[in-house]
Amino acid sequence: MRRESSPDMVFPPSLDDGPRTRLYNDPFDELGGWLFEMLRTGVLISMTEVQNKYMCILRRRNQPSTEAIVRTTAIRARLVTIYGNELHFTTLNKYSGTYVALNNLSVYTRLALSISLNNNESIKTFEKEQDNPSTKTKCESLFDTLKLLRQSINEHYHYFKKLKENPDILANFNSGLFWDCAPLLLKNFIGSLTLSERRFEELQNNYNYYDLLEKDMFKTSSKWLKISSISYDIISCKNDSYVTPKHYLLANELFRHERSSQLLTITNRYGHTCGYKTIVRLHHEAAERVKMSSIPLASVKQQHMFAIKVADNFDLNKESLHGENSIHILNQIIVHNPENDELLTNVHQCLAEMKDIVAESVELHLMPEAHAALNTVSLGLTTPCKYQPYTDDSFNIVLFAYTLTKYVYDNNNNFNKSFYDKSPVHLPLLSGFFATYLPFNKRPLHSVTFCTPINDDPSSLSTAETCLRTTKDVFLDSGYQNEVVVVVDEKIYRNCIKAKRNNSVEYERITIYPGDFHLMKNFMIVVWDVLDSSGIEDVLGCLYKGASLRSIFNVHHFNKSLRCCKLLYTALSILLIDSFLTTTIITSSDLTEKLKVTISKIPSDYAKDYLKKEWFRSLLNDIDVVKLSSAFTAWVDGQQSVSFNFWCFVLYHLLQPLITLYMSIRTSNFDARNASLSRIAPLFFSNNHRNYARLCAQHLMDLRSSTSYLLQRLSNAFAVNRTHRPFSCIALDQTIECTINKFGKGHGGISGRFNPDLIDTWNNSFAFRALLTTATHEICQLETSHNSIDSHAECTPQRQAADDEDLTIIISKLKQEKLFVSDSLNCRKLLSGKIIHNDIINNICSSFEQGVQALTAYIDERLVNQTVAIDKPLKAMFRLKLRDTDTYVPGDLSTVKKRRTTTSNSKDLNKTLKKVDEDIRRMIIIAKDRHLHLPTLFAHEFTAAPLSLCDNQNFELMNQQKKSAAIEYLKEQFPSSFSISCPITTYKCALVIDGGSLLESKPTLRNCTVRDYAVQLLKTIINRYFQHYERIDIVFDSSESKNVKAYIKRHGNDIEANNYDLQIDDKLETSYHHFVHNNRAILADRVRECWCEPALVELLPENKILVAAGPTETAFILKKNSQPVRDYLLESNHIEADTRMLLHAKVLAIDEYKNVVIQASDTDVVLLSIGYGSVTGLESLVVKSFNTTTKTDTYIYSTRIAKELKQKFNINPSVLLSLHALSGCDTTSFVKNITKVKFFRTFFTNHHRYSDINNFSSSPLAATAAAEQLLIACYSNVRSSVAFASSQSLQRFDICSSLDELRMSMAITAFKQHRINIVLNLPPTTNAFYQHCLRASRQIDIWQQTFEQYMVIPPMNSNGYTIINDRMKIQWTLLPIMPTELGLLTCEQCQNRDSNYTTQLLHSVNLIDEESEDDDFNSTRDDYDASIQVEEEEEAFLDNIQCVEDDESDFEKDDIYEQICFDREPLIELKTNDSCPKKNSFVGQHLDHSYCKSITEDEDEEDYCKQSKYMSDNVNGERQRQFSVDKYSSKSIHASLTMVKRAHPDPQDSIFKLPLTPIDSSQLTTSTVTSKPCPKPRRTTRKAAPPVNDENVPIITSTPKRRTVSTRHRYKIESSLMTTKNIFPEKSRFIWRFSCKKLNQLPSCIYKNLNDNQQQMTNEDELQQRQELALQFTCIFSAVVYMHRFLMIHPCQEFKQEIIGACCLFLSCKVNECPRAVLDVSEQVFKLNKDQNEQMKTKEKIIQTYCENIVEYENVLLSTLGFCVTVEQPYMQIAKTTQALSLSRELNDIAYNLATKSIFLTLFSMKYSTNLIACFSIYLAASMSDITIQDNPNGSEWFHLVNEEITEQRLMGMSIA
Repeated sequence: MRRESSPDMVFPPSLDDGPRTRLYNDPFDELGGWLFEMLRTGVLISMTEVQNKYMCILRRRNQPSTEAIVRTTAIRARLVTIYGNELHFTTLNKYSGTYVALNNLSVYTRLALSISLNNNESIKTFEKEQDNPSTKTKCESLFDTLKLLRQSINEHYHYFKKLKENPDILANFNSGLFWDCAPLLLKNFIGSLTLSERRFEELQNNYNYYDLLEKDMFKTSSKWLKISSISYDIISCKNDSYVTPKHYLLANELFRHERSSQLLTITNRYGHTCGYKTIVRLHHEAAERVKMSSIPLASVKQQHMFAIKVADNFDLNKESLHGENSIHILNQIIVHNPENDELLTNVHQCLAEMKDIVAESVELHLMPEAHAALNTVSLGLTTPCKYQPYTDDSFNIVLFAYTLTKYVYDNNNNFNKSFYDKSPVHLPLLSGFFATYLPFNKRPLHSVTFCTPINDDPSSLSTAETCLRTTKDVFLDSGYQNEVVVVVDEKIYRNCIKAKRNNSVEYERITIYPGDFHLMKNFMIVVWDVLDSSGIEDVLGCLYKGASLRSIFNVHHFNKSLRCCKLLYTALSILLIDSFLTTTIITSSDLTEKLKVTISKIPSDYAKDYLKKEWFRSLLNDIDVVKLSSAFTAWVDGQQSVSFNFWCFVLYHLLQPLITLYMSIRTSNFDARNASLSRIAPLFFSNNHRNYARLCAQHLMDLRSSTSYLLQRLSNAFAVNRTHRPFSCIALDQTIECTINKFGKGHGGISGRFNPDLIDTWNNSFAFRALLTTATHEICQLETSHNSIDSHAECTPQRQAADDEDLTIIISKLKQEKLFVSDSLNCRKLLSGKIIHNDIINNICSSFEQGVQALTAYIDERLVNQTVAIDKPLKAMFRLKLRDTDTYVPGDLSTVKKRRTTTSNSKDLNKTLKKVDEDIRRMIIIAKDRHLHLPTLFAHEFTAAPLSLCDNQNFELMNQQKKSAAIEYLKEQFPSSFSISCPITTYKCALVIDGGSLLESKPTLRNCTVRDYAVQLLKTIINRYFQHYERIDIVFDSSESKNVKAYIKRHGNDIEANNYDLQIDDKLETSYHHFVHNNRAILADRVRECWCEPALVELLPENKILVAAGPTETAFILKKNSQPVRDYLLESNHIEADTRMLLHAKVLAIDEYKNVVIQASDTDVVLLSIGYGSVTGLESLVVKSFNTTTKTDTYIYSTRIAKELKQKFNINPSVLLSLHALSGCDTTSFVKNITKVKFFRTFFTNHHRYSDINNFSSSPLAATAAAEQLLIACYSNVRSSVAFASSQSLQRFDICSSLDELRMSMAITAFKQHRINIVLNLPPTTNAFYQHCLRASRQIDIWQQTFEQYMVIPPMNSNGYTIINDRMKIQWTLLPIMPTELGLLTCEQCQNRDSNYTTQLLHSVNLIDEESEDDDFNSTRDDYDASIQVEEEEEAFLDNIQCVEDDESDFEKDDIYEQICFDREPLIELKTNDSCPKKNSFVGQHLDHSYCKSITEDEDEEDYCKQSKYMSDNVNGERQRQFSVDKYSSKSIHASLTMVKRAHPDPQDSIFKLPLTPIDSSQLTTSTVTSKPCPKPRRTTRKAAPPVNDENVPIITSTPKRRTVSTRHRYKIESSLMTTKNIFPEKSRFIWRFSCKKLNQLPSCIYKNLNDNQQQMTNEDELQQRQELALQFTCIFSAVVYMHRFLMIHPCQEFKQEIIGACCLFLSCKVNECPRAVLDVSEQVFKLNKDQNEQMKTKEKIIQTYCENIVEYENVLLSTLGFCVTVEQPYMQIAKTTQALSLSRELNDIAYNLATKSIFLTLFSMKYSTNLIACFSIYLAASMSDITIQDNPNGSEWFHLVNEEITEQRLMGMSIA
């Protein structure tokens, strides 16, 4: 369907009789319509009157009227020919002439009868009013008027009848036609009736009412629309059988916005619209006409106009919650360009004839090569060539002139420029500027035709094929054009290219053209993505807020996003040209004088546009003559600054290509458009926008290989000109958005809930309805050629003022950043000061060159040479982003993701512990056997760092604990010195504040700057303190403080913190606390700088003093009405504010302040104030500490505590600092398992013994020795308090003279007691503790210089630190990690033996040694309860470790639990080989050890199977006997529980081992049963056995309750191990997936004592129980999977089916948060077995038994499952996959059903992963439904959406199986 446009019409329109003639095809047809309508009124019309009417029609149509045409006889003959017997001609005589009438007597009969009845009524009426002659006269006059009006209406009925017969005419309705179809007299009557009193008097006085019958008096009135609308309402009211254009159009518009029959019925009854059924019928008829058309686009061709087809997807109801009931179609329009002449010819025939003529003339048919070349030419193809980018610089000088003009006439004095000093001229922004100043050539308007949409998924391949096929049929097969262009977006482009590639011959002359509007939109996404975290979001945040700002960066609002690009481009260009003009001398040269004169002649704001265009043309000419643009380009290329290069890249590689593409479309410059695309395409490659990267590469090659015929027409048609306004062309794909897509949207549409026929009708009538909406908008003047959406709003005064204001804001923000300064060494994040690393800047700035290389390689490899498949996925290019600044590691380009702070050592912590523990056990045994000196061996740490001193997660960091524990201990000793209120008077008291705690106050303002924050601190905090204190000193840490503390976890990590070049006007980061933590010093420096400003000094109260010291060495005194004064007494080089605050306290004492309060929460400050408070000269020194947990202040009276220490304990208070440094502070390690309280309490218990501990400066060796003895005493106290070992062990701890001996004793004790961990609980070695003391001594030395202004800081090197690879690291120890004792060497064969066998051997040797009488290796055993207590304490300790190390991988935890397993009890007692001397142990001569023999795996497997068969027979018999005794007894259940415990992994371990694929967070079942992170120690042992061995067989150990294990019991355990070994898959990880071989050897299959009466377990019981218990499907699903897993381990013959089924269901209910009482479940079991329970009298007893069995079986089930109760369901994956593939709901339901059956009725859940089952279900459902699933857009198989490792062969194999 096509709508004729009238772009030149001026409103109010110049209305005449012309437009209404468009309702008829020719003048005679219109004459016939008028004649029949008049004859139906009963009148007879003379042929002379018919002749006059015909001549009037011809004149109105501007057609010639010859005598032969208008002769009455000729008219009569044509009437007879057309209408035949419908007319009757009568001639009375030749003087009266001939009259014409209807040849239908019934018409005149009815008319005569009607007149007769009306006359009777009129007579009666006349008789009633005959007494009032004046009223009679008025009524007669009025009635005559009414008759004239009715006659006028009757004369126009034929128009409405024609409209009813052909509703398609509505599509071409415009304002002129709408006005003209209303009767003239009726319009004049209504217009006159509605005139104002003044206008009505003018009408009367000027006698204009004489023209009421003949002249159109109101066609130029502003009320013309209302007049015509009222006229149509009157016509519709007179005869509702004729529907007027107004009623059609208004009803269609209401129907579009709200599909409501009630609303249309109401408006119809009011007379404003037609009825609901009428408009529905109108749409249905339009749809039927489309269906009847054989070629859907046949009517779109316009003669001599080149046509371009534009297609775009159209979505309706997509905003619904889940996208249901949405409709997706492919809309189509045809754009015709009058500039391209296209004759209707047969293209193929012409080309064939041309080929023959050329061949005959030059005899090329004899040359095969030339003949082949001619064939190629005849098809319009060219051979592929190497890629050459398009270039065009036509806009360069234009943009430079625009920037220069905006810079010169800056209205807000942003620059100190001397280039021009005249009064400013107001200039619009970029679009408005070029629309006003850029010369423009007027071009003809394009016409747009709406086409019927394609009712199919727009993103499917079939839709693209349909689009191409219909296009070929209409334009190519018909010979209308030689070639055709189809314009689409990226997704449709991809499918069209694929369809064209699949059928290249058929579609070879169809060119797929990507829409420029979508190109711009997606390139803006690239622009904002590159600028993300550059600070530009904060700059634009000053203009836009909230959702508007987000819509700009994700380009959801195209116009706002484009406007921001224009503003940013203009601002950066102005800043760059300002830097150019201010740093060069070109402004003073003679060449620029002429340019200055030209610029000064700029026309005023009120000048005509043609004058402005002439001025701009002269300016361009002068710039070219002066070569100013060339000099500017050379200057830019010569700059080397990092910041300069980055923002030039943003300006010239990001923003300018976008601007030039926009300008090329607006000005219809095809060469500039292609050049812009050549600059945009590389950035799509380098920024990994792969879809548009492929699109641009393909399109550029298509342009290079296109014919001149196509290129010439594209150059005139690629930009659509809809108005004559300059700089207003739009892209082809934007045209479809502005026309049919826009007019087709509304809430009155349709949804997928309607029936298919109605949807099809809606789709086929879509174009017709959109045309009606277009007509309505034009008639109502909503959109015309003068006020359409592409009007230049930037030229309006309001928009111009807003643009100027926003541009000024952006320039002011960017100007202070000094972006284009040549000497800038770093690039800062805007408005924040964060320094972006140069690697990131260089990577971004080189992205264009990298993109060019990738683009060239793509074209050469895939399009030209075709050495690489075109559908092969593109590899992602390495790319650094600005937002990677926080996580980027300089020099490491392999990853930019945030890294974990743990090192490789911490990742292998558990594996290291396991190996070290094995080595220690082995070393103890060998040392015992070979009489080696154990303390020497234990002088080595066995690890890279002492585990007691280093951090668990990072060996390069120190162990840290709670520092405030020391304060808690002091509070216990001196409770009177701690209070919640200040113990001293604050009169003439000074306050010293830790500046670090002050900076923890969060900014209250949004987008707060440093200056705002400084004001906030001053007003809200500091001035409030001045109410109580006379003077306040604020002390900040220096910038070196963070480096000193970099060896603890709170301050140290692998990633270097961001550097900030913070300025006082910069905005603080949103994540403020993270920013302050890493940049406290630079923020403190800027805050202090703000405080020193005069404006902020005046905010201080009168007579109050503020001192700001740090982070530099200086300190300033601030006082109101005074300048800041530098205080030289407070200058110092202290690194920490802790010591500097004490220095301030001493200076305050000098300034006659006797009472000082220090506000700080750091423990170091409290201990310093106690240690040195008495020597400050103050009467009282109090520390105000804030407790972050209780949110309360605590006042600590430091001087009083110091006095009590001397009086009560006779202790020097400064010793607290030595204890603090030794027990752990910010620069020293805490000793693991030794708290500060223990350290302090041990010292205070016997402080005389450790008196040398305070003499590190004078006697370091004695102090170190005293510290070592103190630590040994701490360990002794710890072990005695928790019953760590026996009494003999404690005695050995007490008599240890060194830490090495203590380590030996503790290791031996742990070894004999089969402790899980040995090395983890050992103290540091003597050498490691010595290094620790060196670090503590260094810190003590710093503290002792507290009152020195300039400290002598001890060097870190050789004081517990060392330099490695130019980096200072902790020196943990000077000794090697492992001992180098030669006596520990063993033979190679022993080193290669099996690890499990080695562990058993070590245990066996230990058992043998236990029976000896060697005191060094024997220890007394406590009773049974004591051993259990030790086990519980050890479990609690390990649980705490696991809580800390929760990020360790599951492999590491496997090793831990495997070690636990080996350390519990020996599996079998080994005997020494006869060939090995019994006197010497196995580490002796190694003559013939059985474990040293090298046997093959096959021999070992054969040996093992024989032994397994023998043992399994015996054990299975024993099992059967046990269960035959009492199947329902608690003892049998407990036996099963014990068996399951031995056969399954630890619950925590299983959580990591069971899932084959990662658990989906969106799965239906998410609840899991897990133990608490730090469970309370229990007396029971662990319920689950440790992990599996290398063959995935659980390691079986005996219970730890017994000291020794009988031979029979060991034999039974080993037999159980043998029988279960072949069940599990041979993998190193235990997962619930089993191979076919293992599935064929299930316990139920190999069970020997098979009972024939045993029933097979099914899922029916659980399904029935689900119905009875009203459970969710998730519960039954999980229960079925639980049962599958249970039967993979246990024979079904050993369990009663109803009990284990009910148990699975019972557990599943609890897991899925719908628990059912065990009694309810037991009752259901009873109902199932009702027939078997013959004695109903015992019902309660039986149910009770069921309850007990279910509870006991639940423990068995949980242990079997390893407490991993999470079950993945495939349904969510099926739903996601089918939705992504746009598959039908029916197929989704079939896949659901197949997945359920495959899991319920087969062992699929034990054999395949959930994702694989989901893919299989979809695959099988598609096969059953004969549906072919399309491949992914990137060419991969559809199931690769789930997992790329899935293959079709595997899915086919599953279906066969």
